[in-house]
Amino acid sequence: MERITCKYFYYFSHQIYNDIAKAAKGYLFADWIAGPTRGMGPLIDQLEQFGFSQTEAETYRAVLELGQGTVGEVATAADLSKGYAYEVIGDLQERGVVTVDDHLTPTQVRAQQPEETVRDLAAGLDRLESSLRTHYSHTDPDHPEVEVVKSRQPAGRRLRRAIDAAETELYLSVPYPALERVVDALEAAVGRGVFVLLLLSDCGPASVTDGVEGRVTAARRCPCDIPFVTMTDGGTAMVGDAGVLYGEHDRSEFALLVRNSPKLSGAIGALFTNFWMSTSDAYVAPPDDLPATYDSFSEAVFQTTLHLRGGSDLYATAELLSGATIEGHVVDVEQSLLGPMTAQFPLQNTIVLSTADGTVSVGGPGAFVEEYSAGVVRLRRADDN
Repeated sequence: MERITCKYFYYFSHQIYNDIAKAAKGYLFADWIAGPTRGMGPLIDQLEQFGFSQTEAETYRAVLELGQGTVGEVATAADLSKGYAYEVIGDLQERGVVTVDDHLTPTQVRAQQPEETVRDLAAGLDRLESSLRTHYSHTDPDHPEVEVVKSRQPAGRRLRRAIDAAETELYLSVPYPALERVVDALEAAVGRGVFVLLLLSDCGPASVTDGVEGRVTAARRCPCDIPFVTMTDGGTAMVGDAGVLYGEHDRSEFALLVRNSPKLSGAIGALFTNFWMSTSDAYVAPPDDLPATYDSFSEAVFQTTLHLRGGSDLYATAELLSGATIEGHVVDVEQSLLGPMTAQFPLQNTIVLSTADGTVSVGGPGAFVEEYSAGVVRLRRADDN
């Protein structure tokens, strides 16, 4: 399976990527990929998000660029009449972002220190959050949610939120230069027992092991320039151009955040798997101490593989999705998580047990070739009582 080249998987993965983008359009407006049209710069857009009118934002920018100036100078810079400039400056003074020294002749207008303005805005946001929480009634949406993210900071925040929300499984592909933005979140995820697979692209000569040891379950490195991908156990998935996270960001680049859409999330998961299977192991965490119980079937397969390769004789108890339980000696594993891979097809992860009723195959939730589907697996050494 691993003899298949990266180029081969890269081609078909990009077909999947294009299909994901096309499918997402069904949930969005026709111009979902269009960029902002105002062309007034990010500062104006950001200030408007905090409630500034366009005129207030442009006038405040003029004051910032002047540092200090007369009302006439501000009016000229902001392209306002002097009378209107007095009115707008008064509004900005009430917001606390400028100071008006009217005891001087002529009257001087100067901007507050940026850190003071940010502190005041942050305090306002804290008050707003408190009010929102007071009035918010939480409901889980039952319809697909697809969000287009085009800016670096929002993309980074949503990526971290997805990592922080993972409870059992997390699959992540990011460019190596962007790893530092999420490495602490990955370490925290592993610390709370999340099974974390990390695929790093654009690594260059960097040593992957130095950056991920103890912070992920396993890591691989990909020589191809690939999209970044996130998939969590909760069904939240994210896929996008690498430039959204680091380097020069082209305005045509974007990311898709998907919730409550099994089809789109499954397609994104398949995209990650294609890239994962085309690469080789760069880091693998040591096997867990046994006995151990796994809510992630993939992690159970991963640990089973490590222990079998280490010469252990294993006994497994699987809690089936039907509510029944089966148990037996582990006689084989077919998996697409660790090299060399033994899966017969991508996404296959199977534990084969020898039970009192014969040999049976067990897969995870959604299994379609195995005889049973399990949600929880307990592993122990066969000689342990």
